[in-house]
Amino acid sequence: MRYNWKNILKLMPVALCLAGCGDDSSSVWQRIADLPDEPPAAEQVVPGPVRGRVLLDEPLVGAAITLETHDGQLLPGTGMTDEAGVFEIPVTEARHGLRVVAVGGSTSTGGTFRGSLSAYVEPFDADFDVFLTPVTTMADRLRILDGRSAAEAELRIANYLALEPGRSIGTDFRTLRDFNHGVFMNDAAAYGFDALVNSIVAEASTDPNAQRRFSIDFPQVTPLASHIGMELIKSAVSGAGSSFAGSVLAKIGLDGGATAVLSQLQAIRNQL
Repeated sequence: MRYNWKNILKLMPVALCLAGCGDDSSSVWQRIADLPDEPPAAEQVVPGPVRGRVLLDEPLVGAAITLETHDGQLLPGTGMTDEAGVFEIPVTEARHGLRVVAVGGSTSTGGTFRGSLSAYVEPFDADFDVFLTPVTTMADRLRILDGRSAAEAELRIANYLALEPGRSIGTDFRTLRDFNHGVFMNDAAAYGFDALVNSIVAEASTDPNAQRRFSIDFPQVTPLASHIGMELIKSAVSGAGSSFAGSVLAKIGLDGGATAVLSQLQAIRNQL
């Protein structure tokens, strides 16, 4: 059993005087029982506003934003994402434990998003933006499904996705390699966004050792394959001519003449 020590300390002076209260002690205890409990930390009111960004493999435009308590009760204030996926809800009050939900919207290329993203932040601080991504959505749904704390749900999802140790799930993953939005959204196109997220959450909940990667790590290349690749490139350069091969390879980001190109390719090979 967990005790609210703040309430206990408040009642100690009353309890100490009960020994001299005689027959009136029962009524005193009744009044004590009627005192309201201190609200959980997650429900405590904190200052707004609420700002953030909604991101898939690109910003989500025109998504409807709502605010909820830790247990899903709707709070005042709504918003909508702009062309950069940014939103601001100018509320004066939020909650220590705040759930932010985004529904619908479209991508900059015109694709319609059919699903919802969410993020749960505890403690919420108006000085920091709230990122809503597939990763934050997984952690939030796991928190709700299992009744885990936010920290426990975030750690489980981070382990499930094999994120870099210490990586916050509220990170903008677009410039990182351990979770790639594009890879995830390709799978979501086949299964549906919500269906894919729910299947991941269910597996993460039931199997503590399960993992699934949505990264852009390149597969390991054997030394033999690397050597064969280099010889093929050298042959192509020799057959096509240094100048022509250099101009072609420059178009894929390898600048310079044939010698410079081969040097760059050799450096790449040494890293494989």
